[in-house]
Amino acid sequence: MEMRVIHRPGLKLFRAALTATIAMAALQVPGHSQTASRRLYVSATNDSGAQVVDLNASEFELREGGQKRDISRVALAQRPMRVALLVDTSNSAVSVVQQIRGALRAFFDAIDPQHEIVLITTGGMLRVRVPPTTDREKLKAESDRLFTDGANVLLTAVVESYNRFLRSGEFYPILAVITLGDLGSGTYPDNRQLDRLGRDIRSNTGTVLGAILRLHRVAGAGGFDSGSSSEDHSLDVDICHTLAKATDGSCMEIMTAAALEDATKQLAGRINENYRSSPPAYEVEYGGVGKGGTPQVQVTRPGVHVEILSSR
Repeated sequence: MEMRVIHRPGLKLFRAALTATIAMAALQVPGHSQTASRRLYVSATNDSGAQVVDLNASEFELREGGQKRDISRVALAQRPMRVALLVDTSNSAVSVVQQIRGALRAFFDAIDPQHEIVLITTGGMLRVRVPPTTDREKLKAESDRLFTDGANVLLTAVVESYNRFLRSGEFYPILAVITLGDLGSGTYPDNRQLDRLGRDIRSNTGTVLGAILRLHRVAGAGGFDSGSSSEDHSLDVDICHTLAKATDGSCMEIMTAAALEDATKQLAGRINENYRSSPPAYEVEYGGVGKGGTPQVQVTRPGVHVEILSSR
């Protein structure tokens, strides 16, 4: 007897509908698949401003978008450091290419090897030459290929560099500037963007450090007169000094290209010391849901104030 296979479209539709219903139900059931592990760093101080370093996880409360989140871990730790190194490679620097390259190599050798560095040039359009890395040989190799034509406004460069690489709060941020400059006024003209940047860097416990090689006033061996615009470069000097003052940093002004290598070694030494003496932060891990919204952290211990180390 011939066997016949009976096709039942209605049964197929029922099975498909049942599968879709089960899948939708699974999506609607709260579970770990909907929760993403997130991390932030928090500073804690008492009423007198002293660091508080003995809090435990049970004293922390965290909300995200107004909703309370479960904290999985709290530990006292040093944030990893990231240095955004901005190097002036405009026409003004062409006559001292070799000195700048040597100074960069000295900087890479002197800074502690665990710290990330992102190498950025400010000649022409801002260009990220090397993304954040601890590979010193890669940084040195790229520093030998630097230099391009054109000029870039330093203010634009520092704002973009900070926002792209340092703002998140995940890293202890350092903005290091190696530029050429003429005599400036010491402060940049009133600029809301610059003021806001200084506040953001400081609130993130970051610092701006710089080494400025003077234009025009330099003469003799190791000196030069580039013929560049002193007005533009005096503003670069003022930007560096203004941000350094706002962040408890410093901008060294040096008179000969031959002294640039020692200046960058000093920059690296200052960065190393800043990191070693920086207060630890609380690393807080928690379960976030979806986009979640802005996190808010507080502690139950009276008289203790906490702040998320991020400008976001």
